[in-house]
Amino acid sequence: MHPTNGLKVNLQALLEVDKRDYSSLFSTVEHDITCGEVPAASVRLHFIRHDAGGLVPVGKVVDTLISYITHFCFTSERRAGLGEQARNRAFVEAKRLFRRSPTTGQPGELLVYFLIEAVLQAPQVLKKMLITTNPNDERKGSDGVHIRWVGGEDLLEVIFAEAKLYKDFNAALTSAFLSMTDFHNSFTKGLEINYFLNAFSLLSAEQQGVIASYVEGENKGKCQEVQVCLIGHTWEEYECLKTTERKTFLKEFEKRYLKWATETMKPKLGTELEAFTHSHLRFEFFFLPLTSVENFRELFLASL
Repeated sequence: MHPTNGLKVNLQALLEVDKRDYSSLFSTVEHDITCGEVPAASVRLHFIRHDAGGLVPVGKVVDTLISYITHFCFTSERRAGLGEQARNRAFVEAKRLFRRSPTTGQPGELLVYFLIEAVLQAPQVLKKMLITTNPNDERKGSDGVHIRWVGGEDLLEVIFAEAKLYKDFNAALTSAFLSMTDFHNSFTKGLEINYFLNAFSLLSAEQQGVIASYVEGENKGKCQEVQVCLIGHTWEEYECLKTTERKTFLKEFEKRYLKWATETMKPKLGTELEAFTHSHLRFEFFFLPLTSVENFRELFLASL
C-alpha cells in the first residue's frame, strides 16, 4: 500500500501470477556475487527444480506458462466474468497472437513476465500483445512494462523487461545489451510509458493520477527506472545427466552453477555493464540455464 494525498494504491492486488506456481518449478542458488556499480546490477541465479533422478521438468514449465497466456495477453477487465465458452474462446484468441517461428522470442517474453510478477511482485501495466498489429513480426521496444512500490519507501519502480533465449550464453548476453541499448536510445521508451499511463484502466482515475505523478509529475524524483533482463541459455553441464556423471553432477549442481556464474557469467556481464551508457538505470538479471533452449522453444510452440 502507498498513501499519497490520502489515497492508497495497492499495486500487489493487480498481480496475476500465483507465486506457488513459481515456487513449485524454480529455485535459486544463493551467492554473494556483485557486478557493476554504475549502473548497479542485482544477479539472480535461477534454475528449474529437478528431482533426485535428475529429471528437469521443462514440459511442466511450458504447460504452466501456457496457462497464463490469457493473463499475459488480455486485461483483467476483459477476462472478468467470462463463462466457460468465453474463457475457451479467449484462450484460442490469445494463442493466435503468438508467432509460430522456430526462432521466436515470445516464449522468453512470457517467461520474464512470469518471473517479474512472481519474484519481484511487480504487476504488468503494458500488455504489448494487445497492441500487436502484425503477429508474424517481432514486437519492437521492451518485452513488457511493470511497476511496483519498493520496501515501503516513497519510491516507484518502472520496470522494463528484456528476455533472450539462446543456445550460447555469450551470444544471448551480447544480444540483450544491444536490444537494451537500442531501446533506451530510442523514443520507444517514452511511447511505452505514455501508452501505459493512458491505457492503465485497472486503477481508479484518482489512483492513476498518483502513479502519473511519480512517472512524469511532481513526484518524478521518486521514480526509479529498472531494467530486468532474463538470459536463458543451453548449459552444457546438463549433458552430465546422460552419462555416468549424473549422480556426481546432481550432488554438485549448485557448486558447479556457482562456479560457472563466477568464472563465466560475471566477467562477461561486468564488461557489458561497463560499456553501457545509461547509468541511471538499476539492473535485475535473471539467469536460467536450460537443458536445451531449442527443446524449450519446440515444446512451447507445440503447446500453441
